[in-house]
Amino acid sequence: MAPHAKYEIAGIAKSFPGETGPLQAIADVSLTVQDGEFVALVGPSGCGKSTLLNILGGFDTEDHGTVLLDGAPIPGPSRRGILITQRGSVFPWMTVRQNLLFATRDLPASEVAQRFAHYIDFVGLRGFEDAWPHQLSGGMLQRVEVARALMAKPDVLLMDEPFGALDALTRMRMRGELIDILARDRHTCLLVTHDVEEALHLADRVVVFSPRPARIQCILDVNAPHPRLLSHPGMVALKERILHELGLSALDLLRETAAPMDLSGGPSAIPEDHVAPRGLSPRPLTLRPRIGGDAVEQFDVVVVGGGPGGSSTATVLAASGLKVLVLEREHFPRYHVGESLLPIVWDLFDRLGVTAEVEAEKFVVKEGIAFALPGLSDPLSFRTSEFPEYFQRPYTFHVERARFDEILLHNARDKGATVREGWVVRDVLFQGDTAVGVLAGPADEEPRAILAPMIVDATGQHCLLARKLGWRRPDPTLNKVAYFTHFTGGVRPVLAGTPSADSGGEASATHVHAIDGGWIWYIPLRQDIVSVGVVLDAKFDSARRGSPKMRFDDAIRSCPPLAEWLAGARPAMEVETISNISYLNDCFVGNGFALVGDASMFIDPIFSSGVTMAMRSGIYAAEAIIECAAHRDFSAARLEQYEARIRLPMSRIFKMIYNWYAILEKREADNLFVRARQSPLLRERLLVLFSGGYDRLDFESLLAAETE
Repeated sequence: MAPHAKYEIAGIAKSFPGETGPLQAIADVSLTVQDGEFVALVGPSGCGKSTLLNILGGFDTEDHGTVLLDGAPIPGPSRRGILITQRGSVFPWMTVRQNLLFATRDLPASEVAQRFAHYIDFVGLRGFEDAWPHQLSGGMLQRVEVARALMAKPDVLLMDEPFGALDALTRMRMRGELIDILARDRHTCLLVTHDVEEALHLADRVVVFSPRPARIQCILDVNAPHPRLLSHPGMVALKERILHELGLSALDLLRETAAPMDLSGGPSAIPEDHVAPRGLSPRPLTLRPRIGGDAVEQFDVVVVGGGPGGSSTATVLAASGLKVLVLEREHFPRYHVGESLLPIVWDLFDRLGVTAEVEAEKFVVKEGIAFALPGLSDPLSFRTSEFPEYFQRPYTFHVERARFDEILLHNARDKGATVREGWVVRDVLFQGDTAVGVLAGPADEEPRAILAPMIVDATGQHCLLARKLGWRRPDPTLNKVAYFTHFTGGVRPVLAGTPSADSGGEASATHVHAIDGGWIWYIPLRQDIVSVGVVLDAKFDSARRGSPKMRFDDAIRSCPPLAEWLAGARPAMEVETISNISYLNDCFVGNGFALVGDASMFIDPIFSSGVTMAMRSGIYAAEAIIECAAHRDFSAARLEQYEARIRLPMSRIFKMIYNWYAILEKREADNLFVRARQSPLLRERLLVLFSGGYDRLDFESLLAAETE
């Protein structure tokens, strides 16, 4: 039986009121979608794709033209067509289970149970059935919405970037599962996506729209059976055709507008041993204007993200003479958690040339760390000044990250880097497996191509490249949830012992208190502010109820010393949450790119190593890139030196963290920290590690010291 037309769209147009008159979103769009067909809609941001989807779902109406569903006008929203939006519409007052069951209220109980079991597994949320939306990450919420839509078994699935918030592995798995479901249940699907590969992976046809107002620019058939190999020459050609229609083809840009990077400052030259990538001409090319008169920008290195990792990378690279662009999505100063530094950071400040400016800021002096643990009658305090021979200075700072990060970013600009704040990087452009540039622009503008032979991903927990490549690996043994906030008026405890003569002020410390299910940090900052955070095991946290603030307050009440310190304090900000706080990527480098800071790994905050490691990784990556530039070789093989160098201290940090949580879980009175009170050698080695001296002492030596 031949399929019939599910949607018949004829000459529709749609406008919205604007400040200077009607704003036209869609102009004269005609399209027929067959029953059971999968159609992907791609086009520039803001061109009207989502507006079209809203009209097809009955949430909006066209100004002109006609839209028929199964031969009849669409009276309004119904269960026949389910819309999954990019903004998310999970009901916050319902658990995951209740959200999914909401779509099946009129079905027999036996069928509902079977569907629920299938779709909760499909989206990978087994174990989170009774979790509340506020307990889930953005990607998990998106999966709940996909599962709820499929539970209803609609005739039509209308999807607006349904997998955009998911990591690359989950996105690929759900695409494959969706193909299997559609083959079995024959939903008609329309998908709005900016991911050309996603469109080619899923769709029977790809409709390419023009910039606003949306007009159909071309329609391409994808005549390839599932499962599809996106590296097949036919699929690559389709991808290039779509990119060309969108004006974003990396191949075209490289062929027609890119001149080779000239490190000498003279005319562009190609080294004699240079081998051009397949399909690219090795001849020097001149820059030509793009449509509209804008030249395609070129840099030696593009750094995506202006936090401590990205700023450190850019500073060292720019100081070496390379042409560096930093693209930061936010405007500094901006709030960020992670206020406690380590004494090893002085070496990094000197390398970046920012020591004097940080000192002049007069941040709160930090001289050590104090642990309140099971088996200890009073807290165990460590001062770096006990063993000053290991470090340049026996103290460091508690910093307001908004100001500290601003200092580092301004330093990168002062050293010669071009810094653009409020710029969003939509994607990294690849030629085969080699990064060749980025697609980026101000947040409210269309993105443009910017070319560079080296891309540094410093996007923090956004993990731009790791998610795209499927490299991001959450650590299941460190599956924690953090709730944190600031207070004014809290007690500012003094660290036990003798203050350092060099610090010039009252001794402060990071205070760590163990509680059931986790631990709490307490960090004094300037202007009577204290930073307080609760870190809980995810399984322990999932058994609790209430809002993030209620969970935070419950944890504080469970710790009498901290409850007393905060008795007269006032909240200075809302309680914020981070879930799945530890992950490690498979690789840190590839051809033409490297990952630094939190984009490469996110370290549990227990030992305050995050900022220090981000800066260190940025410096290490920059030093490797400088050598690559000298050889005009940005291959993964040559960049590997950076990964090998940073993984050594990183592995030691993770071993320390694993040991910490083993102590909390076992709650044994005889543990590494308790024994440090009786063993001066063990205490010395612990203190060196707590101060950031990962390259000066390894964790295995520390454990061996217990038996000496």
